[in-house]
Amino acid sequence: MISIKYIKIIILSTILLFNTLVKGYEPLARYGHGSIVLENNLYFFGGYVKESDEKEINTNDFFYIDLSKQFDSLNPQYIDLKPTSSPPVRFSQGSLTPNNQGTGFHVIGGVLDDINNNKPFYDNFVYEYEETTNSWSVPKITNSPKYSQLKEFVSVFDDGKSYIFGGINADNPKTILEMQIFDSESLTWSLASNKIPNLQALSGYTATLLPDGTIVYIGGASNPLSDIYIYDTRNDMWKYTKIDAEGIDPRSGHTAVLASDNRIIVYGGVRDDNSEALPQLVVLDTNDYKWIAPKIEETESRAHHMANLVNDYMIISFGKFLLFFSNLPFKRCIQLSVLIKYFVF
Repeated sequence: MISIKYIKIIILSTILLFNTLVKGYEPLARYGHGSIVLENNLYFFGGYVKESDEKEINTNDFFYIDLSKQFDSLNPQYIDLKPTSSPPVRFSQGSLTPNNQGTGFHVIGGVLDDINNNKPFYDNFVYEYEETTNSWSVPKITNSPKYSQLKEFVSVFDDGKSYIFGGINADNPKTILEMQIFDSESLTWSLASNKIPNLQALSGYTATLLPDGTIVYIGGASNPLSDIYIYDTRNDMWKYTKIDAEGIDPRSGHTAVLASDNRIIVYGGVRDDNSEALPQLVVLDTNDYKWIAPKIEETESRAHHMANLVNDYMIISFGKFLLFFSNLPFKRCIQLSVLIKYFVF
């Protein structure tokens, strides 16, 4: 029987009241940002940060790591793109998905604020970054989505379409029970079927695309990890399954990536009372839909971070640590980027 024998956590970058070894662009600690891998670049956009007066603000920070170059595990070199390509909006708690050509990405939804006064700015629901020209634009969308002020959702990209389920509608705060689909080729919006028993409106969940075109939805606010929702993108059909999750805390604000053996690696998150969700790392085997809780070298718990899979590594970036939920100053907390590699024998 195949089993996960070893999971290793490697700290890439630690910033705690001292400077990094090599001077360069040093992004502030943040959470709710977006991230995406295009070719050899890992891009980061937006997120909430705290200024010197401890005021929390939304940002339009835009930077990346060149994954084709070997970097110091204690000091990854971030490259700031704002001086040459400043994003037209502040962003957090939305989603980044590839554009139709694969030469850039779309920014979909989220908390959108004006770059000048930091006030809500929802004139556009979709923005586009083109990597080849290092430029931003607003695509000419044919129609409007049903919900255009949406946050705390995950967008899954498959065959030119982005699938967006649930989330919280910002202009009338409630969790949405709809699947909205954005076609990146025709630049149109449509709605999917919601015909499924027990379908629950979700926010703060994860959504993972399997090779067969199904999307697996895990967790979210008030949704236990025993309740798994599966959407078939090929046939526009939902499926609900209840599995054993004894000993595994419910969670939201976590991340999930798909390993090559069709196992979904879930990391971090918090319970509904903002306490740490345990175990920190759990694995859902989609071959038989059973949870595995391998032992790992634990690190600081976090939520509202991002995870990107690059080869056999899951790159965890930034996030809101449990320290952030306390009264400690934001700037005194640790900022980490973590690589997690697991080995299957």
